[in-house]
Amino acid sequence: MQSFIDKWKPKNSDEIPQLFSIKALKEYITNYKKQKKKAALLYGPAGTCKTSSVYTIAQETNSEIVELNSSDFRNAAEINTIIGSAISQQSLFEKNKIILIDEIEGIAGNEDRGGLQALAKIIDKSKYPVIMTASEITNTKHNTIRKKCLLINFPPVSPTEITRILTNICLQENIKADETAIKTLARTSNGDLRAAIHDLYSLPEITTQNISNMFTRNKELLMEQAVSQVFTDNSQKSINHLFSAGEDNTWFLWLEENIPTHYTLKERAEAFENISRADIHKKRIRKQQYWRLLVYIKELLTTGVSTSKKESKPYAKCQQPQRPLSIWISNAKNSKKKLLMQKIAQKTHASNAKTIKESPYLLHIAKTLKNKEKIFQQLHLSEEEKETITTIF
Repeated sequence: MQSFIDKWKPKNSDEIPQLFSIKALKEYITNYKKQKKKAALLYGPAGTCKTSSVYTIAQETNSEIVELNSSDFRNAAEINTIIGSAISQQSLFEKNKIILIDEIEGIAGNEDRGGLQALAKIIDKSKYPVIMTASEITNTKHNTIRKKCLLINFPPVSPTEITRILTNICLQENIKADETAIKTLARTSNGDLRAAIHDLYSLPEITTQNISNMFTRNKELLMEQAVSQVFTDNSQKSINHLFSAGEDNTWFLWLEENIPTHYTLKERAEAFENISRADIHKKRIRKQQYWRLLVYIKELLTTGVSTSKKESKPYAKCQQPQRPLSIWISNAKNSKKKLLMQKIAQKTHASNAKTIKESPYLLHIAKTLKNKEKIFQQLHLSEEEKETITTIF
């Protein structure tokens, strides 16, 4: 049976609920030779129709698509070989051609040294539109690429649009679902249209009552509940709990914060050993971009941590990690200290680096002098800055 994702993928650009994004992309492709930018970068969360938009516009402009994924290449040599040949070759059917590079955030890490620069150089030589997609573009490693691209944002699809599309699919597929159920599904998809349609694919075997009472998507599961389930569930089901609720450092922070509360000394040692191994794999992923190692991270952080506890309890109360708050407080203090040092450096005609280095001695002398108020006055220090000297130094 064909999935709804394939069956109901948009056939033309008018069916895509990204009016302004589609308009900008179509304008770029149809008038490519007049464009100042040699490439376009479509950015936005997953399921916002970035790739579908390129395919529908290619069909409407009678263009051939050459799709490449960043996982197929990582370094300069591979990029020059794969993308370079795609850009230089003529279309087999004598059509216009669009080069689509999906998920360019995959080009990252030490192994990719020179990869993004090589891609930027190839873009300048391209005779065809180069369209790239990314979930986010804030990574400083992509600065070179961003400067050469027309940036087109694909925001999360609104619940209203998702409701409209899901309602139409239900009518065509004879799925029994009331209005409340469809709106619930649309709202909990968080702007991910593909995920909403994928969920709908499983609904024909579910009663309308079950749809109406549908709980929030797994990825919206609170971290507190997810970590609690890892601590209380010794089966392999725990692998889904934590990774449906958060991502990246969030997993590590929550586990590190709560393991000491619920584990004995011996159990802690085993649990933190698993976390340590997971962290090693995480660093290998960053360095080598070998994402299959993510499977081992999942196992170590969930099943590994869960089975380290010999006696399970029906419920484990967990608290939010305190380390981010501590870092924020430390950064706030350092920011005050830095501003104060810059002010003292300006008044004493010294460099910022030298002032910071000698600050403990300078401020200790200033605090012990009888006429310190006069010195503070000469430095034009505010009451808050005087307090900073007293509390921080």
